[in-house]
Amino acid sequence: MIPAHVDAMIGDGRLEQARAALVRLLPRSRGGEVEIRLALVLSRLGQREQALFYAERARAARPDDAGVLRNVAAVQQALGLRDEALATARRVLELAPRAADFRAAVAQSFMDAGRPVDALEMVEPGLALDADHVLLLAIRGGARVALGEPDAGVDDLARAADLAPHDRDVVLALANAAPYADRPPGFVLSQSRRVEAMLRTTVAPPTPALPPFTPVRRADA
Repeated sequence: MIPAHVDAMIGDGRLEQARAALVRLLPRSRGGEVEIRLALVLSRLGQREQALFYAERARAARPDDAGVLRNVAAVQQALGLRDEALATARRVLELAPRAADFRAAVAQSFMDAGRPVDALEMVEPGLALDADHVLLLAIRGGARVALGEPDAGVDDLARAADLAPHDRDVVLALANAAPYADRPPGFVLSQSRRVEAMLRTTVAPPTPALPPFTPVRRADA
């Protein structure tokens, strides 16, 4: 187990101190826990080769641990290895198919890369398990719009906005997509007014944008 004071160093941005502490812990490491934390720190320090070395050591120690593999993907993503990170992420989701927020993060990475077909493929299994997951609905909506299916996309975005009416990203996405769908003018106007009202008033904060891969200690059940 990683001592709390080491985690505090990482959280405070004292990365060189954390690196030194983790190196001292390596002889007592079990199951790759120290290695993967060290890889994450090294990736933030820009030490590419060492970060990859320790990430692969962690993967070798626990090749079927979704939590470890999430962090391997995080290291790969931080180092700009998008394809490798996405391949690792796919393996995570084979091991932990109910990790819906992680699935959404991977799908969003596909959208950011201009790959809506891959994003759609990624979200569908998650929505089969949870049809009302806001992030997955919103990403599917965006993917469908990008693929020339604005009616279906707006349906998804409208459902997501109903489930999370104070999520600015979702509401804005719906307002932007609405003019391209076969909807009456009143629907389009109502979405514009909804955005205007949201921007004028104080609302609950939007759902935070997820990083491509969020490091965690444990796999989802």
